[in-house]
Amino acid sequence: MDERLIAILSQRGIKFQKVGTAGGPPPSVEGLAPLDLQARFDDTIFRCVAKIAFNYLAWRQGADFVRSDGFNVLRTFVRYGTRASYPLVTVRTEPILADDTPSTRQTVGHLVTASWTRDSRHIVGLVSLFNSVTYAVSLAKDFAGVWRPLQTGHHFNYRTRFIDMLVTGP
Repeated sequence: MDERLIAILSQRGIKFQKVGTAGGPPPSVEGLAPLDLQARFDDTIFRCVAKIAFNYLAWRQGADFVRSDGFNVLRTFVRYGTRASYPLVTVRTEPILADDTPSTRQTVGHLVTASWTRDSRHIVGLVSLFNSVTYAVSLAKDFAGVWRPLQTGHHFNYRTRFIDMLVTGP
């Protein structure tokens, strides 16, 4: 097996030299190997997530609403990468769904929400692709437009291709 894999690598221009072998099977706990995971969070990812949240808000509230000047800061970040004086996208450890925990999730679908902050001054979107990392997007800070009810969320099940509305608990 080793010789076959080394030959395949060589055919693809990769020089590989076997130095030794590991002493037995890899360490595991109940059959699960430990995993160190690294993630990259940069402006490209933040701009994509911000665009998802902004487009979701436009879908739920209409194009006229998101054309307001209150969304210009986010719009220029999405389009041109222009940063604001405050963070437009932050990474959160808290999941979106109330019964989820950082280690246990009810779904692997995509979750998107949009709502006012508690003080009704800012509009925030939450995006969680594959219900893993949660991104908080500042859609509009100190929104000066006409206030309207806004508390919406959806679950996008990529396996079944169904979209379900999220509801708030008591």
